[in-house]
Amino acid sequence: MADNNPVQMTQQQLNQLIAAAAAAAPAPPIQPPAGAFAITPSLVSTTPIDYSTKAGAAIYEKATQKLEHKFSLAEPNITALITQLKAKATSHGWQTLLTVTDSDGNNNNFLEKYSKISKEEVKAHADALMIVNDRTKTE
Repeated sequence: MADNNPVQMTQQQLNQLIAAAAAAAPAPPIQPPAGAFAITPSLVSTTPIDYSTKAGAAIYEKATQKLEHKFSLAEPNITALITQLKAKATSHGWQTLLTVTDSDGNNNNFLEKYSKISKEEVKAHADALMIVNDRTKTE
């Protein structure tokens, strides 16, 4: 007759196994989770940035630095301007700010579709952002 429990162990063997496990090297301590990863400080959190802090002020300074190329209306170069603005928008997480919903319900990046988005659509988007972010609107 076959035994239904192929693994059998005496109490002495069990005690030896427990003792060996206890004598083994202790498990490494659990490390706390690393800080949030982001390509730039602006992207660490989706909550509003507190500009009264040193970190918030540094983010503001970086985000508001002038663009590399100086632009002139005498010799406009809209492609270079848009390219630099896109890079800054990406590095500082401005996608939501720049994504405007048109009257047909399509989401458009303002830097890509600026000629197709109406002033009214931009104003509606700005008003919606003010409400979502609980900002006080000043006239």
